[in-house]
Amino acid sequence: IEKSIIQLVDRTMEKELSESVLNTIMYQSLNTDIAVVDSQGKITGLNEGKTKIKIINPIDNLETCIYIVVTNKIKSQLSVGKNFSLGLKENGKIIGFGKNDLGQLGNGNNINTDVPTEVYLNENTKLENIIDIGTGYSHGVGLSADGFVYTWGSNEFGQLGSLVTNSRNYAEKVQGLNNILKVDAYKNITTALDSDGKVYIWGQGYSSYPIKLITNKKMVDISGDICLSQEGKIFSLFNLVSPVVELVGISKISAGSDHYLALSDKGSVHSWGVNNTNGELGKSSNYITSSILNNVIDIAAGVDTSMAITANNELYVCGNNLDGTIGLEAVSKATVMTKVNSLNPIEN
Repeated sequence: IEKSIIQLVDRTMEKELSESVLNTIMYQSLNTDIAVVDSQGKITGLNEGKTKIKIINPIDNLETCIYIVVTNKIKSQLSVGKNFSLGLKENGKIIGFGKNDLGQLGNGNNINTDVPTEVYLNENTKLENIIDIGTGYSHGVGLSADGFVYTWGSNEFGQLGSLVTNSRNYAEKVQGLNNILKVDAYKNITTALDSDGKVYIWGQGYSSYPIKLITNKKMVDISGDICLSQEGKIFSLFNLVSPVVELVGISKISAGSDHYLALSDKGSVHSWGVNNTNGELGKSSNYITSSILNNVIDIAAGVDTSMAITANNELYVCGNNLDGTIGLEAVSKATVMTKVNSLNPIEN
């Protein structure tokens, strides 16, 4: 952690504070089995897993946290689209299964399958070295380790970033993008976040070619149709002027089908959205209220579902449990965050 790039910001006044207190900054790892941090902010990973590094200003009794994932492989992921799923393997390859009528599995054909199949660039070349993935209604996106973006599937609304309107059952690089750090797909749009904190978007309601959203804020996370600024505030991609909710100190965001989750730097989870039919907000109100769960290190919002992992490696869920979607027994839905006992604790 470089002290020289730490910014002290008064969130109420939207201005940067004096840097005179930086020399007093202290660090603390909340799980020293996973990682340790010295007095200079150097983090050393010890075992694979997740933890938080607390950054403390003892003079003003202020603190924040950053989230750390320690791994010696590419972090595996799962992303669920509309009747199809994609998974990122630790070897950097993508597998998919489910509906494939528009090439959303990227395997070179348009045949539905319940057997995992890999994404290809062409008939003989697999898409490799991928570190991030996303799924929309009927398209997929992948980010390579060298910062390039690849898309496949439906292109009805230009969500592949190509002027050709036809769907595509092979992955292809999106032109004009580089130094990308994160990608996502949401319904019929695709988004990308670059190393300068700029957000690019294309698809329904936008161009069929990536366009950079205009804002003077540096963004650090994107999910669905929302993004997170460096100051810890959440903005809609359709309005980068005013925060979409009155939350501060947010470290991660996750967009579901019609609801959202936000994880604060203190480990609290907040939810809001237009739909709470299945209890996916984990509370009775659709508005921002107190946290629905604390001591959390990771979150995920899905189709009518919400999930969170605590610092104790416990999984909590709420929302639709049709066909056992959230792993609970003998209930059709959960309207509050409920611990999944069969996965206690989650193995790293």
